[in-house]
Order: sequence, then structure tokens, then C-alpha cells
Amino acid sequence: MSTGLNFVIHAPFLLTDSREGIKIEEAHNVDMEKKLLADLSVSSFFCLYEIGKKANKQIVGDTLFDVFPYQEYKLIVSRLK
Repeated sequence: MSTGLNFVIHAPFLLTDSREGIKIEEAHNVDMEKKLLADLSVSSFFCLYEIGKKANKQIVGDTLFDVFPYQEYKLIVSRLK
């Protein structure tokens, strides 16, 4: 499974029999991808922000989008809902 991220995610995904791929349709993997990893990402942003604030350094900024790809139109649509 390709995430499009500029880093590797290690998580307890359920794998195919060959152990080379992730069972994409498996409920456990869908929950892991859509809910748990998303929640972890958001929590991490807040933690990084707080660490930077205490150290008087900007850790979370515009360059964050160089690591996490996004589709601007989806962000705009989600704000309108």
C-alpha cells in the first residue's frame, strides 16, 4: 500500500499471506489507517507545537506540508461542511 507520505509507517497491519502487502480491505487495517493513525498524527502535531513553544523554536510551520502531502481542494471542502 502506498501512502504518498515521505516516510515509512510501522504499525501492526494485517498482512497478506506472502507478508509483502497489507490487506487493504481488512476492517482492522481500515480502522488503523483511517482512525488510529490519523488521531496519532493530529496528536503529534500538537505535541511538536508545544515542544517548540517551550524551546522558543518553531517546529510546526509551513514546511510541514513538504512531509505530509495534501490536496488543497479537499481541505477547502472539509471546511465548508
